[in-house]
Amino acid sequence: LISGEARVRSVVENNAGLIESLSNTRLAESVASEGEAVVAGKQPAVALIPGGKLLVPLEDLIDVNQERVRLAAVISRKKQELERAAKKLGNENFVAKAPPELVEKERAKLEQHNRELAELEQQYQRYFGG
Repeated sequence: LISGEARVRSVVENNAGLIESLSNTRLAESVASEGEAVVAGKQPAVALIPGGKLLVPLEDLIDVNQERVRLAAVISRKKQELERAAKKLGNENFVAKAPPELVEKERAKLEQHNRELAELEQQYQRYFGG
């Protein structure tokens, strides 16, 4: 737990047992700044909470190599979906002959695929650095 607010640290520390049993984790440390956190340099997952944040070291919870492979496969599938949607919208015959609501649905799908791909790539970059 990282929080500059003593009150937030106190609430979390006083409820650590409940939090630990619900999340199947344990509160390893409670500090005021990220520089004090031992886990900060280990590229943890970050969960923002009111008044602070929780750092969860992924290597303690998952097989990092397996997660890297899984996430790369998800990104690859998302790129294929994006390519299919872009190809469909790039087909002048489809755009000219399809009902406008279908074309709009495909455009929305393309935008959604773009957003999801950006989020996945950002997540990959954050956890695995490239």
